[in-house]
Amino acid sequence: KLQFLYFIGNMLEMEALRKENMLLKEVNASLESELRLARESQSASFQQIRSLITLTEKYAVQLRSQTEENKMALEGLPFDGEREREKGRAPNTPNRNDTSFVSQPGTPVEMQQLVHDSPPAPIRGSDYIPQMQSPIIQRAIKPFAVKKQRQALLAGDAWAPKGSALDSDLVVGVSIPSLPSQAKMEPMLLGGRIYKIQLELENGDTQLSFFNGTRDMQFMLDYHFLEGSRLSPGDSDVAISEDFLSFSLTIYPGMLKTLVRGIVNGYSMNMRYGYASTSCLDYFREDLDSKLAAASDKVRLLCQSSNSPDDSSSVADLCALSSTPFVDPEFPPCQQSISRVFEEPTTVRPWIRMEEALAGKNMTTGLAPMGIEPNDIDAGLLCDSWLLSTFSVLAEDPRNVMSIFESAYLSASRTTITQDHRAGIYRLRLCKGGWWETFVIDDWLPASPLGPAFARSVSCAGALWPSLLQKAFAKMYGSYSSLRGGGDALSAFTDFTGCGYDYFNWRSPSDAWTELEDAVSKGYLVIVTTPGVDPTSEVDEEASSLSATYKQVGLVTGYSYLVLKASDGQCTLRNVWGDPAMWKGAKDEGAGVITVNWSEMSQMFDSGGVCYSKPGQIALRVQVQFTPHQGPNVMVALQVMRECTVIVTIHQKDRRGLHEDVDESVAYCTSVIGDHDGHWTLIDSSHQGTFWKGRETVLRIRLKPSAKPYYFVPRAYKEDVEAGVTFSFVLEGKCEGNIARFLQPTAAVMESLYFSPIYNFDPAACQPIRPLVQTGRDAPMASQSVTITDAIKLPHY
Repeated sequence: KLQFLYFIGNMLEMEALRKENMLLKEVNASLESELRLARESQSASFQQIRSLITLTEKYAVQLRSQTEENKMALEGLPFDGEREREKGRAPNTPNRNDTSFVSQPGTPVEMQQLVHDSPPAPIRGSDYIPQMQSPIIQRAIKPFAVKKQRQALLAGDAWAPKGSALDSDLVVGVSIPSLPSQAKMEPMLLGGRIYKIQLELENGDTQLSFFNGTRDMQFMLDYHFLEGSRLSPGDSDVAISEDFLSFSLTIYPGMLKTLVRGIVNGYSMNMRYGYASTSCLDYFREDLDSKLAAASDKVRLLCQSSNSPDDSSSVADLCALSSTPFVDPEFPPCQQSISRVFEEPTTVRPWIRMEEALAGKNMTTGLAPMGIEPNDIDAGLLCDSWLLSTFSVLAEDPRNVMSIFESAYLSASRTTITQDHRAGIYRLRLCKGGWWETFVIDDWLPASPLGPAFARSVSCAGALWPSLLQKAFAKMYGSYSSLRGGGDALSAFTDFTGCGYDYFNWRSPSDAWTELEDAVSKGYLVIVTTPGVDPTSEVDEEASSLSATYKQVGLVTGYSYLVLKASDGQCTLRNVWGDPAMWKGAKDEGAGVITVNWSEMSQMFDSGGVCYSKPGQIALRVQVQFTPHQGPNVMVALQVMRECTVIVTIHQKDRRGLHEDVDESVAYCTSVIGDHDGHWTLIDSSHQGTFWKGRETVLRIRLKPSAKPYYFVPRAYKEDVEAGVTFSFVLEGKCEGNIARFLQPTAAVMESLYFSPIYNFDPAACQPIRPLVQTGRDAPMASQSVTITDAIKLPHY
């Protein structure tokens, strides 16, 4: 069908070009007639003749340019924003975008539209609109490519109209200008990203102004007025030539600028746009940098007067108790926090504090003043779709997001949440390397230039939860740039939940379906992922067709999608990144939820997996140290009094954000030994006994009550390993009363695991040990044993 529509569009386009060529011939004939009359009557001035020649030549050049663009559009496919983002370019944003008009005296100003109004690309990944320049082609593919108006507007606009009226409810940080009632305000590009404002003055003159309603786009306008126009410049630069009055105007985000005032006697116009340039950022930088410097000075003086430590937690306590805006000394608002010296250089950005930026605009700032929704995440400019996918999944239940911020206050704290937030302090509890840590951050965010440049709320500029979650991860891994590029959404879920994860066997669709259906039925967190790099190729037609197929079904590459249900060969997904209505054959459940057949779904997604997290789980963690030729210093004896399921995970250090290029990952395995008819037996091992080199090594096992304990032994593939890991246990079911004891394994115990059956396994020879232990998300403690109770349940997920 799409090819047929392209064919029809091609035919219509050729007809339009034929008519335009005829019009060009008529213009040339008219020119020759004018020249002949001018020579005969000698009544036309030289300047008028040159004016007509220049106008005709400009029209001919633009017509030829448009013909080439139309041919490229007919042969091309929808633009892929994700691939261009990985190359460092903004999606759907060509290097130079032009929108041009030509007008002659006595004719409507916008009579000849030579280039289609292509809107600047929405930042959000869900709105990759094909950049077909021809209006005919745009109409032909509209059923396949154009998104719902509100979705497209919210994706990239700072404010936008509903229909023809301004809708103040959609304002997300840019103030709408106050205009006289007689002013005419009309959008110049689809979505209302820039508006032309025409005002008739009392003396009969016309004032032509423009308003940029975006957060991070800048527009460059070039107007060329014909002789006979009597104009004075407003905020524009002016150059007077023999034939034209030329005016140039650059409009930064949120700005209202006047181009000219006077009498207009025909003009041509050229428009260019793109993301905020260095000069645009520099325009806002002075004010933002001065505010940041003042805030930093206050914090420095406060620390000097109190002689307190300069770590983030101590400084945050001082600021909270004195109501001083906090500036994080460990992850300061500077370029080093965006990109370190050994990372790829990025744009030097100012930093903004949204509470100050929105002051006086009748807008509330906070974690989530308008609530938390899965589809309320704007990707921004960082290219970390793997991480943003986890934000959306967590937002399915707002308690998931709020618990990350609130759990840091469950233990003794010098300050309250209210005191902290008033000073711009946010404490998040994340599981780094399997061990719960509190990350203290401020609310200064990289700007672009009127709001956050990276993750942000779509609908409310004052909602900080996406930006702060992203900033906490940037601090955990060293910088914002460390989050760029490819990543694993399942590993991010472990950082949020502390629970291990497994991948489905996607090479076998039947096995993958069995694993997926089982995981969903047990209530675990299940996701499927589209290819991280778009599989298109300039010479491979099959790969190009696959890229187009993703867009035709409303999916965006490089994102993960939550699986809500799975049964009878069908899956129910939440699609907040694309357009769910575009997947033909899928049942639209509303709110971005669709139900699709597994046969189709297994072809569209290239991977999937499960994070073993669900409500009601009980967790404990122990730190284990491996010593060369001695092995681990801890093994865990679990006395099972009531039947339960145990998810055992070995967590090792994540390499993300580290400068060293050497891969120091270690292959680990967990072995479980239990009593069988009076003999110690190897009951199970992680990954079927294979030593696993992934960040997490996971074993899920069902244990029945036993008179003797089950022994869990972490093992490394090589004997010379020297590393520290976290050994975590997540228990499900009625497991209260089970007891975990910690022992130091002997060399004989470790050697016995290499033989089957196990004859020399003697746990009685192992001495008790008091390692650092965490229960739930509490602070660590040294303990020889832990009794499983309801008190150490994980927060809701």
